[in-house]
Amino acid sequence: MKPYTGTVEMGPIVQGIDERIVHNGTHEAYVSLLQGYTDLILVARKPSPDERWIASTERIPLDVQPVALDAFVFLLHQENSLEGLTLDQLRAIYAGQILNWQEVGGADARINAYQRNPNSGSQELMLDLVMQGTEMASAPPEMIGTAMTGPYNQMHSDPNGIAYSIYYYKEHMAPKANVKLAAVNGVAPTPDHIADLSYPLTAPVYVVVRGDLPAGSAARYLRDWLLSAEGQAVVNESGYVSVQSP
Repeated sequence: MKPYTGTVEMGPIVQGIDERIVHNGTHEAYVSLLQGYTDLILVARKPSPDERWIASTERIPLDVQPVALDAFVFLLHQENSLEGLTLDQLRAIYAGQILNWQEVGGADARINAYQRNPNSGSQELMLDLVMQGTEMASAPPEMIGTAMTGPYNQMHSDPNGIAYSIYYYKEHMAPKANVKLAAVNGVAPTPDHIADLSYPLTAPVYVVVRGDLPAGSAARYLRDWLLSAEGQAVVNESGYVSVQSP
């Protein structure tokens, strides 16, 4: 198979390692790891059914361990009068059962519910954490973002929109847009609420290596360091929340 390019690629820990770190989508990162073109990936979710199928077919074990805490978040336009929604309301909106903001206490306006593309980290988290087996309503292509920037570009000028993303991306990487974070079940996504798990959509970030890597490989060494007390201190410094208690 032709290798994917642009995945998070971690080679030997040598001078110039920055040149070996590239960012891309979650699915591409998993596939590249399984193909042997990447040694270690940092991803927002566990492998999807498609990725588990590839691993099973190729008989490649995956070593998946939580390395940080993040959160799955919902985006509202700054002009939306609502400050939050319940999980049940969010599920009903994306199932096509609630179509107007007035039904959840907002203005009398149609809800524009933006989605992400299949196998993206955000979409898999949406299905696992929010929909939980409930089928999502179909959306036209222009309502489906194919990159992490998609929800922000779509929501920037749409007061009636709602979209979803990852807390770290929104706070540290997202383009400036007219969006705000929605509370879920009355709890806002903040570092404290993520750390104490009171925000209901808190989600781990995972460090993943192939299970068949030699014990002394650079990728395993880096993975073990990330899980050490020193590595977890760096996780906190980066803006993520450590999985280990201070």
